[in-house]
Amino acid sequence: SGMVGSTITITGINFAAQKQGNDIRIGNAKALVTDATSNTITAVVPSSATTEKVSVIVEGMRADTFATQFTVTTTVAGSLRVVAL
Repeated sequence: SGMVGSTITITGINFAAQKQGNDIRIGNAKALVTDATSNTITAVVPSSATTEKVSVIVEGMRADTFATQFTVTTTVAGSLRVVAL
């Protein structure tokens, strides 16, 4: 699970060593791949992501779709203090 804009890391084998060769989808939402090696892909959860399964596509071929759904979480950042005058 993670928030929109957070970084996720996927580990495995036989990924494209260049980030351009890997495509990560959360449902139909395409994540921005920021780094890749042959066994690790780092990507950013897109703003259009919803709670869905994650798919990994390597060099145009679907490598895997995870059975467990990725849960997009939300939190309230910061705090608000109201002072009545």
